[in-house]
Amino acid sequence: MMTLRDVGTRLNHIEAVARHPAAAHEASDELLAEVLIAIAAGATNPAELAAEALQVLDIDFPRSFG
Repeated sequence: MMTLRDVGTRLNHIEAVARHPAAAHEASDELLAEVLIAIAAGATNPAELAAEALQVLDIDFPRSFG
């Protein structure tokens, strides 16, 4: 099960690769998907996991949505 520490580690990784937009975007998408999967699987702290994962939106890298 994903923990808050896991999310923090992933956020640190995304910050480290932010100068490579494709890698950061892929890692961001994977983080958000995995947090949703953990929540759907019955994580005991869904609000905390979601709030921590949403910090990815504060990491500055170009995002493409098309």
